[in-house]
Amino acid sequence: MNMHIQITADRTLLPRSLIKRGGVPGTPANMGNGSYQRPRDLPPPVEVRRYKFRLGAYVQFHDFLGVVIDRSATSTRRQVYMIEIIGESHGRPVRCVQGHALSRAAPPVFNPAA
Repeated sequence: MNMHIQITADRTLLPRSLIKRGGVPGTPANMGNGSYQRPRDLPPPVEVRRYKFRLGAYVQFHDFLGVVIDRSATSTRRQVYMIEIIGESHGRPVRCVQGHALSRAAPPVFNPAA
């Protein structure tokens, strides 16, 4: 069996979506030949009227105690929080968690004498 045969397809039989050549937007190689495509407009940022937790708030995530270090919203207005785990974090000190999985927690009490 000869595996070195070049197979060519008639490009006119392919769907238009397979023929279109994109390239990396804005590179000098495709700016001059007309193939540059402007990036699509990004959707506007999602506004959340009131977050469930403020920045710096202590939260409980399953058995972990954490502090909210960042918060944002998805396009469907779900609240997403970045929390830093206090204590044993099993190798993942920062986690991204949806708001419904968190609950309020009291600040930890550190005993300096121990």
